Amino acid sequence: MDIFSLLFSPSGRIGRSQYWMGYILQFVIVLALIYGILGAAKDHETKLVLPFLAAMLLPVWVGFCVIVKRLHDRDKSGFLYLLIFVPGANFWLVFIECGCLAGSQGTNSYGPPGGAGSSGTGVAGSKYTYADEPDKTADIDAMIARAKTTILAPPPRPAMQAGGQMAMARPAGPPVFGKRR
Repeated sequence: MDIFSLLFSPSGRIGRSQYWMGYILQFVIVLALIYGILGAAKDHETKLVLPFLAAMLLPVWVGFCVIVKRLHDRDKSGFLYLLIFVPGANFWLVFIECGCLAGSQGTNSYGPPGGAGSSGTGVAGSKYTYADEPDKTADIDAMIARAKTTILAPPPRPAMQAGGQMAMARPAGPPVFGKRR
């Protein structure tokens, strides 16, 4: 998904990472506009303040588009955006629902999964998955099985001598200066 459709189109789905990227870009736009408003007010350029105030509608639209697409990824209606105006519920919507919870698996009523950070299995912004190539899927499954047996297997237990003492293996070779064998 290109940056223009991420920021200005409310249709489709995006994952969590794209949501946070759009949210940060929205924050940068707001900071730039506030800096412009304060700079124009400081220089007593009142005719420049009004265009900057009108431009503040831009981050409102960007926030709307990003949140609605993230709600679509969660298979929820964009009308939930109206919760942004309810104190307490706005934190739940922006941070928990959109920023932390995973999207719905596979294609939902709003289309196929979005890019990186969504619950879909694909490379960011592409429709390619390893399920398209079964031999690679088998290779990945074999690597996972091998990792489980080698990494997750318990370490071997040391041999025990009579009397419950552990047998210590002594290194072979000549004695090393200052160390006992």
